[in-house]
Amino acid sequence: MQNPMYPELFGFTALTWQAGSTLITGGALAVAIAVGWRQLAAARKLREEQARPYIVVDIVPGLTSRKLLDLVVTNIGKSPAYDLRITFDPAPERTDEIGEFKLKDARILAEKTPMFAPGREFRMFFDSAVDRTKSQLPMSFAVKVEYKDSRGKGYIDETQLDFDVQRGAAYVAVYGIHDGVKALIDIAKKV
Repeated sequence: MQNPMYPELFGFTALTWQAGSTLITGGALAVAIAVGWRQLAAARKLREEQARPYIVVDIVPGLTSRKLLDLVVTNIGKSPAYDLRITFDPAPERTDEIGEFKLKDARILAEKTPMFAPGREFRMFFDSAVDRTKSQLPMSFAVKVEYKDSRGKGYIDETQLDFDVQRGAAYVAVYGIHDGVKALIDIAKKV
């Protein structure tokens, strides 16, 4: 028999329905808090990733000629890199080392760099592509880059530099100021 004080709907009292809806609301709140917490963590991680230093080491065609290769170190991140150490395996070597200036002894490769600013690019002559192709020296290197951010969080990035990938590629000659100056020097010598 139904108690008029507590009417029933589908066999459940109003108090039972209220308790059920409170549980469902509590569950929805818990799910919303969990989703919000995950979104907050993802946003924080994204901010940290966007603000961190990011060091890239590459071997690219030189600015004066595609036949000359440059070693380029760049911080493409938004903050400074601290205690930067770059390790090549095998140790880098030019086909024609320049006197006492051995590539493997370049300070940026031989010692830690205390601070490498965001947007900074370090470029130095690596080798002649023509000479290197004719030599028995390695054409690829395992490169390990270690550094810290301003909070002391360490990063280790490892990559394989393989500039032999360009073998067989054809290029159009593009003449620049360097070529014009070289031609003027040749003309001056003849005159």
